[in-house]
This record gives sequence, structure tokens and C-alpha cells, in this order.
Amino acid sequence: MKTNLILPALLATALAASAAPVAPPDDKAAFAQLKSLAGTWRGHSDCQGAKTATVIYRVISAGSTVMETLNPGTKMEMVSMYHLDREGELVMTHYCSAGNQPQMEYDAKHSSPSMLVLKFDGGDVNPKQDMHVHSGTIHILGKNKIESDWSAWKDGKPLMTSHISLKRVE
Repeated sequence: MKTNLILPALLATALAASAAPVAPPDDKAAFAQLKSLAGTWRGHSDCQGAKTATVIYRVISAGSTVMETLNPGTKMEMVSMYHLDREGELVMTHYCSAGNQPQMEYDAKHSSPSMLVLKFDGGDVNPKQDMHVHSGTIHILGKNKIESDWSAWKDGKPLMTSHISLKRVE
């Protein structure tokens, strides 16, 4: 009789565990995910004037920073630097070809284990008028495939979103 009660209880527990939402990574774990992207990536982009994209991720400064270089060696080259700040929060500064440096922070509330969300957190732009990259997502679709979406704003509202789909080549 007890066996008949234990099996359904175990099954119900297993089903409840599998249905439970998986928590997004904390800032430190999200930073570790970014570090795992180290290498060269190539693929497609729908950014203005670009149909292809190359992105190089490098772990620098004794592992304390991830440098992302978009389209290295071109006039549209841009660099983003990711690191944990003094409070242990993941932050990013984007050095844009538009000549500004918006800053973003990791948004764990809207992230998932496979998607890192970044939201605007200042920088040298006036978000109510300047054109700037305002937010982004990095979708980690496996060890060798990622996609990202970056939203640009102008005059305090969304202007456009660019999508980049990449595969690791090195």
C-alpha cells in the first residue's frame, strides 16, 4: 500500500521540478558566460549598410574584462567592454562609431540562462535627444552560435533594432 502512494508522490515531485522556471544567471555567472565567448565569430547582420559581421571576444586584464570588437579594422569598428563593477554588477560601456559611449547594466530580471539582457544605465549621452545604443540582448544558442539584438534610440524613443547572427570560426 505504501509503495502505491510513494510512486505517485515521486512522479508529482519530478513533474513539479521540471516545470519550475530556471533562474537567470546572476551577474557573476552572466560574466562567465561572456568569457566563454572568447574567439572570433562571423555571420549576418541587418545593421545599416552591413550584411555581414565579424565579432571578436577577448578576455583581457587578467580575466577582469571582456572586450567585444564588432567589425574590426573597418570604419564601422565598435568596441564594448564588459566587467563586474565594485558592487559585483555586470556593466558594459559601448564605444560607438557615432562617437558616444552609452553604458548598460545586466538586467537579470529579464534575462534567462541562454539570454543576457542589457539595459541603458547612462554614459556620455543625453537619452532624451542623442542617438545611441540603448539596450541589447545576447542569445547564447550553443557553444558555437549566438545572436544579438541591439536597440538604438533617438529623441527619447526607439529608432531601430539591429539583429546579428554569428557562428564561432576560431
